[in-house]
Amino acid sequence: MSWSIILPTFMFIFIAALPGRTTFVMLLLATRSRALPVFAGSVLAFLIQAMFSVFLGSLLGKFPQRWVNLGSGILFLFFTYRMWRERNTIEAVDLQGTSKLEKTFSVTARVAFLSVFAAEWGDVSQLAIASVAAHYTDHTMVWVSASLALALTAVVAITVGVHAHKVIHPKLIHMISIFVFGLVGIYYLVSSIPPLSN
Repeated sequence: MSWSIILPTFMFIFIAALPGRTTFVMLLLATRSRALPVFAGSVLAFLIQAMFSVFLGSLLGKFPQRWVNLGSGILFLFFTYRMWRERNTIEAVDLQGTSKLEKTFSVTARVAFLSVFAAEWGDVSQLAIASVAAHYTDHTMVWVSASLALALTAVVAITVGVHAHKVIHPKLIHMISIFVFGLVGIYYLVSSIPPLSN
């Protein structure tokens, strides 16, 4: 077990995933349904999506490191720009049809799974996982770390949803993540610049 992979991957994915639209999907689901089935369905969706993201990252890892860094930097800056544009609409998550969810465990878990699985496509956490996987060879540890980080995101989102009256304004988290993603994008772009030859 390599803590040099687990800890930075876990922290990075958690920060990336927390302000994503998937978090707000889980939060709103938790305001309408019981916490446990929402958590179960969400975690199952995360396990599958994380595996797919790691696979994409492993394909990127076959390219020269300089080009991987360049692509990662461009993608991170693109998502920084997109998150900045979405900063005023982050609360406008539409969950049509979830206000009348049946209260059985299986139905609620199934709705949570489908909602989270759909929301996670193209979310910033997918990019983050793929980017991390492209820089490490131990993809199993990346998948485990990313899955744990996403599960913690589910715990946070569902807890906030259950206690909605105590919510910290989501825009604050969103702005912090914009800053972090911008720094990471700049770092990767600088890393892609070849050293000056004498």
